[in-house]
Amino acid sequence: MDEEKMTTRKLDRLSRPESAASGGVFVLGLLWCVAGFLCLAATGLASLAAVYYVGALTAMAGLFGIIWGFRGAAPRR
Repeated sequence: MDEEKMTTRKLDRLSRPESAASGGVFVLGLLWCVAGFLCLAATGLASLAAVYYVGALTAMAGLFGIIWGFRGAAPRR
């Protein structure tokens, strides 16, 4: 490799793509913090939402299991 083409990264600065990526992660972290505080403030509503969320995931897992069960029982050509 050419030494001239290699760039050195400054210790305290991120490159533009790294900076853009970390900004999205930062915003996502802020949203999770706000959601967590809202769940702490409204525990009844958060519990109800968690029950529906887990129930929906369980129902989808059951449907996928049924679909894959029939796919495995189908005759192969």
